[in-house]
Amino acid sequence: MPSVSALALARRDDTAAATVRRPDLVAYGAPVLRGSGQAAARSADGSLRRRGGIGVRGGGLTLASGDKTMAAVDKLRKLDPLPGTVTELTKLSAAIARGSGVRLGRNATETAVKSDKELPRAVAVVFATHGLLPGEMGTGSEPGLVLTPPGKASADDDGLLTASEAAALSLSARWVVLSACNTATPGAEAGASGESLSSLARSFLYAGAGNLLASHWRVADDATAALTVEALANKNATPATALAMAMEAVRTGRRADGSAVEGWKPHWAHPASWAPFTLVTNRDR
Repeated sequence: MPSVSALALARRDDTAAATVRRPDLVAYGAPVLRGSGQAAARSADGSLRRRGGIGVRGGGLTLASGDKTMAAVDKLRKLDPLPGTVTELTKLSAAIARGSGVRLGRNATETAVKSDKELPRAVAVVFATHGLLPGEMGTGSEPGLVLTPPGKASADDDGLLTASEAAALSLSARWVVLSACNTATPGAEAGASGESLSSLARSFLYAGAGNLLASHWRVADDATAALTVEALANKNATPATALAMAMEAVRTGRRADGSAVEGWKPHWAHPASWAPFTLVTNRDR
């Protein structure tokens, strides 16, 4: 658990939700961004391997506006695009949702998230994008997830779904996956004390998430796609067991039944590829 106060937040009654036909997946990713992408690490064949990549610490990504801190949309747009998230979410959708439930590019906006009628009922909710820490945005800022920036920032949509905004969502998901960089990282600013993990995890638990997957470092597009597919498609196992089996499959290239993991590469055996995610839950039953 991210904090003691979060313990009660995840204890929700799912009886009513279980009787309603629920979407298998609602996923947001590949926001429209204009960065060069040159800072992202690439594999030997030139394919994109790492999520995120540009240095944003101290980049002035937030602006004070009254009692609310909003993202500076012009600077937010300069973040690197994330083409690998399209593959990740497309594979995930095909595996667990019969090809549906994915919102990409111009459809991946903060306004769309807040008005999505399927979001409260979805079994799995996934955000595949940049995760920004408070120290990367400005003093007093919250951790947040980057979505497609609007033409002009407003209180409702500035292109950054912050922890407090995530807490205001209504969820009943078995899985919430923050497939982004550093969503479980404490942050380097003085006095952080793990608050980045606590804020984001507590917010999504408060919103109704049963189990949360968050990352400790920059994640690899190819291996992350395989890991999320393996974990979320394993509906018969508990979340902790599903994640452990997914990690083993990504590490070895073989599932428990001996079948091969599609697209497996030797470098996935390194912990950098299979070990970034942590499970935040009190529902492992």
